[in-house]
Amino acid sequence: ASAGVQKPRPGSFAVTWREFYFQCGGTKRLWLSFFFILGLGTLFILVGTSTGNAFPTKEDVGGIFLTLGLLSAGVRWALEMATVFKHERQNQTWSSLALLPKSIGRLAYEKVLASMICVLPGFLIAAFGLILVLDANDIRASSIDDDVVLGIFYVLSWFVFGSLLIAYLSLYLKWGALPIGLVGCFILQFFAFLISILIGGAGSMEEILGLWSFGLLVACCFLHGLIGRRLQSLAAED
Repeated sequence: ASAGVQKPRPGSFAVTWREFYFQCGGTKRLWLSFFFILGLGTLFILVGTSTGNAFPTKEDVGGIFLTLGLLSAGVRWALEMATVFKHERQNQTWSSLALLPKSIGRLAYEKVLASMICVLPGFLIAAFGLILVLDANDIRASSIDDDVVLGIFYVLSWFVFGSLLIAYLSLYLKWGALPIGLVGCFILQFFAFLISILIGGAGSMEEILGLWSFGLLVACCFLHGLIGRRLQSLAAED
């Protein structure tokens, strides 16, 4: 056997394996990302300790790692969504990839799975920070009310919508899918805020957020269908 760490065999998720090791950098880049975020958080803590009068509390340390982890994961995920189909589209190799005995949807989901693996370092750091921030006594079912659940659902709806929008734009644009998608989400959110103010008297804020979340989910289904049709057309091209 040759020296060094051997890559695992592709198995049934060959597209995910190929995307992860040859486009995302493999496990080496994962570890580098993990220790970079960890080191950056530690640096912030040391700087804060040297300039302050007391060592940061457990909640302060957790807040730093939670913020850095979520920020890192969010940025990496946005970049992944903007480039997940970029190489096949620009090099016109998607039609060759479509010759595999897998459906277009399966191929797309395997590529997205590799992107999900790439954001694990950020989420792990964020989870570590969340554990430090939350006290075990504060984690009770009674503390999770309907407003919190609705707020989480609303944020997740925007997250999925933004991801699909960026991925859809990347199937047409050679560059600029990420900034255009983010600006589009910002403008849409701004209009949502204005409309919420205008119709605020017609219903409670919970009802308005619920309606916007439902509308975003409908838009997500629409974008999902558009992405599928676009990938089908790219697969049929020579």
